[in-house]
Amino acid sequence: MINRYVCVLARVVLIFMLATNFAFYPPKAKASSLVLEPLSLESILRELVGSNPEILEAIRLYESRRYEIDSVKSDYKPTVGTKMSVGQEVTDGVASNNKRENLTVSTAGIYAKQNLYRGGGTDNYVDETKAMVMSTSYNALDVANSVFLQTSENYLNMIKERELLKLANDNVYTQAQILDQIKQKTESGFGRQSDLLNSQSRLALARANLISQQQNLQQASVRLHKDIGRFVDPRQLILPEFKDSLGGDLDAVVDFAFENYPAIEVAKYNVLAKKYALKRTESLYLPTVDAELRADYANNTGGDQGDTKSYSAMLYLNYDFYDGGKRSADKKKNYSAILKEHERAYVERRNLNEAVRLAWNIKIAEEKKYKFLQEHVELNKQTLEAFKEEYQLGRRTLLELLDMENEYQRANKALVESKFATLVSHYRVLHITGILLYLYETDLQRKVGLNDKAYSLDMLKKYGDLDNNRDNDNVVDEFDQCDNSIFNSVTGKYGCEDVEQINVGYSKPDTVIPYIKPKEAVTLGDELILDEESLGDAESLGEPESTLEAEPIDELDAVGGPEERVNEVSLITPEEIVEEISKSYTIPFVLNSSRLLPVSSSLIEEIADKLSGLEKYKLEIIGHTDSSGRASFNQKLSAKRAKSVYNKLVKLGIDSDKIVAYGKGESEPEFSNRTRAGRKKNRRIELRLHLLNQQE
Repeated sequence: MINRYVCVLARVVLIFMLATNFAFYPPKAKASSLVLEPLSLESILRELVGSNPEILEAIRLYESRRYEIDSVKSDYKPTVGTKMSVGQEVTDGVASNNKRENLTVSTAGIYAKQNLYRGGGTDNYVDETKAMVMSTSYNALDVANSVFLQTSENYLNMIKERELLKLANDNVYTQAQILDQIKQKTESGFGRQSDLLNSQSRLALARANLISQQQNLQQASVRLHKDIGRFVDPRQLILPEFKDSLGGDLDAVVDFAFENYPAIEVAKYNVLAKKYALKRTESLYLPTVDAELRADYANNTGGDQGDTKSYSAMLYLNYDFYDGGKRSADKKKNYSAILKEHERAYVERRNLNEAVRLAWNIKIAEEKKYKFLQEHVELNKQTLEAFKEEYQLGRRTLLELLDMENEYQRANKALVESKFATLVSHYRVLHITGILLYLYETDLQRKVGLNDKAYSLDMLKKYGDLDNNRDNDNVVDEFDQCDNSIFNSVTGKYGCEDVEQINVGYSKPDTVIPYIKPKEAVTLGDELILDEESLGDAESLGEPESTLEAEPIDELDAVGGPEERVNEVSLITPEEIVEEISKSYTIPFVLNSSRLLPVSSSLIEEIADKLSGLEKYKLEIIGHTDSSGRASFNQKLSAKRAKSVYNKLVKLGIDSDKIVAYGKGESEPEFSNRTRAGRKKNRRIELRLHLLNQQE
């Protein structure tokens, strides 16, 4: 009896040693060190703005470029100076009556110079510098946006590797358990030596996989260290909560990215800077006019002993008739620079278009895969439990149980990888649409001057004779998602022709032909015709409960063709349109921002369609907020959000003279701000439509 207990104890110790031989986390010396502070992704991203060297470098570049504006503006101000001299002067000639004079000479002068006209050169130079400052501001956002994405991916990857390491540890322990039981059976004469060797080889592989997974987690830790500048314990990281607010329209998401991605703004302001540089070059063909006030004093100059004083107020006009072709060459150089930056904008838009669609495709595919992988894990778990029961009944061997255990481990690993691939794809979409910059309050926009102090510049849209609609469709290239459509072709509202896209997902087939045909099956043309009952239920096709249903087949009429469907058209009077439009709307915006989300597009487009049926009207767009935060901030935010709706309607073709937008902040709540539901309803956009002598 004692020997039996000793053997059992030895086996338990052996299993424990096999399973924990390669543990990743070293034991802690003190109990207090086991308490770890959670480290959220949000807190890390906020920290990066003040600590990441890539972001700080971009901010410093903005600051240095901003001071150039003060340097250029100095040309608007006068130059005041003085000039003094003293020394020995020898004069021999007419000035000294042919006598040799050796006198100590001293001079002093003071002057003030002011440029009166330079052909607009200074104005254009200031605007060129402002455009360059705006470019560096958005470049800082672009750099931060890329760093945020890289950090988010590395943060999520570290959590993923942590979960995979746990699976690898569990797998080693399970393999050791099964090996111990196979070893018992083999030693008692009921097992096969080949099964024992097979189990030992699988345990060795599980150990090797554990070491690989430990390395993967260490590599993930190193990558995150590069972003934040210090090592963190993997157990500190917490899975971020994510709420998808982008909607399901890919084209609308791309359009949103065109308006908000910082690299697009960088390209736009680079083009503008080169336009102002060209205008500055053109000013060189005009004269310059300067005024000067001057007072001079001279003693013993020109061989004459005594003092000489002079005073002057002069106007100077300078004009170059010929400069060897320098101005012409500079003008051509600057125009070529405009064309270069113009092409760069096309490159950025195409890169953006590709990146959004690639990230979106991964996001959609991973979301749909995840449902099936969840079912795969659950069915594997049920199968494993069934194998264990069948083993107890003698219907399964330990080796078969080991095979099923390995299958279950692979299913869990695939599920973890899919879960994090889905999360990463979400953050890539947030990055490429520019939302990631505004998802957390980082104060970055203020640091690069993109709050209320942003420069207002004439965008010179018609200057430079640039082609902004190369394929001559109904969408300008700035918002054209297919900027090289067939010339003069009919395109949709996003500039693309209607091309059938590949559907991602799985639908239940109408019929399923058996993999192995029954011997008594009746065949017709090498196909087996099955009754409805032979198809079984949805589980036989491996579908999750929430899977998409197959597309319905159109009902047939008496002739056998598809039933004709007619779109009903309702005639709506102008008064009915007023009643439909004049109300409050809940329009989604980015948190604490006036940026519209893609899901808002369809609602605003619907409003624009209704307005297009009217001729004389006035539309008021009024922004409202709840009472959370400062009243001054809420007032500005409500006005900015109303202006965003205004801009969207103008972009959709509504006459800007017929619309007015303003904000009322928290001053006119419709519901109580004491409840969460009331505050949500008070955050709204109100439309008031007034008809002006509307005639039929």
